Order: sequence, then structure tokens, then C-alpha cells
Amino acid sequence: MIGKCKMCGWQAGIFNLKNGVCKACASKNVDLSDSLSQIEQMHHIEAGANAEQFSSFSFAGRITRSTFWTHMVLLSLIGGGLHIVFLLSSGRGGFKGPEVIGYSILYTPILYLVLTTSVKRLHDLDKSGWVAVTLFIPILNIMILFILGLAPGTEGPNRFGEELR
Repeated sequence: MIGKCKMCGWQAGIFNLKNGVCKACASKNVDLSDSLSQIEQMHHIEAGANAEQFSSFSFAGRITRSTFWTHMVLLSLIGGGLHIVFLLSSGRGGFKGPEVIGYSILYTPILYLVLTTSVKRLHDLDKSGWVAVTLFIPILNIMILFILGLAPGTEGPNRFGEELR
């Protein structure tokens, strides 16, 4: 960090950035403007490249249409495979107590990932993630998924992050 004490001239890490006191002369007359802009730039870089934004388990950030479709196809294949396994294991009697509990436990993460993917896509459209609640409404959910998959994202940065290419 670069900052300079106006009293003694010390700079670069000699002062305490937390309260702007020079460690060399104990003056509070330290110019932190360069340091603060550097801190802001570093925070912006870290926020832009934040691993949480790229995590499938996070609601933060934006994703492109191609990422949306990739996630949805993959989650559909996993969910469909899980469903087939449970159907084959249950026989003709259908799901019974233990199978229903097992299916629910294993399917919950898939549902969660569908929601996080949909919320991020809504963010790319500069819409609130709460619109994803409509995914629980039959027929409307299919229309919303197609809108999410086909509508182009917001050009440039929006309130949810930088534009992705």
C-alpha cells in the first residue's frame, strides 16, 4: 500500500492503515488517498474474480445462457438417472417410505442447484432472484426456464456484477 505521512515523509507500510496513524512519528496527518484507491481497486478485482461467484452452490453473480443450458442439461440427466434408479429399485409397487425419504434426500441438492443456476441467470437479466419462486408454479415454470435460457443478458455491468462473455 502506498501512503505518505505529511509530517515525516514515511510511506509504504510504515503507517497503520486502520486509523491513518504514522508508525514513525505518530502523526495523524497521513495521506491515504493513494492507498485507499489501491484498496478499492484490489477489492474490485477480488470481487470480480470472487470464487463464490463461479461456485454452483452460490446465489451470487451472473451466468451466461450457455452456462445455464449446460447446468440444466447436466442436472436433468443426473435427476433423471436418479429417478430411474429409484423406479427400478422400487418395483411395481411404486415408492414406499424408505424410498421416498432416500429420493427426497438425494434430489434436494439437485433442486438447490437448479435454483442457484436460475437465480444467477435472472441476475444476468438484471432481475431479482426472487423471480425464481415462479419455478414452483406448474406450466409457468417451463415458460420461465425457456425465457432464462433464450433471453440475452444485460449488456455491460449491472447491479449483480460484470458482464460475462
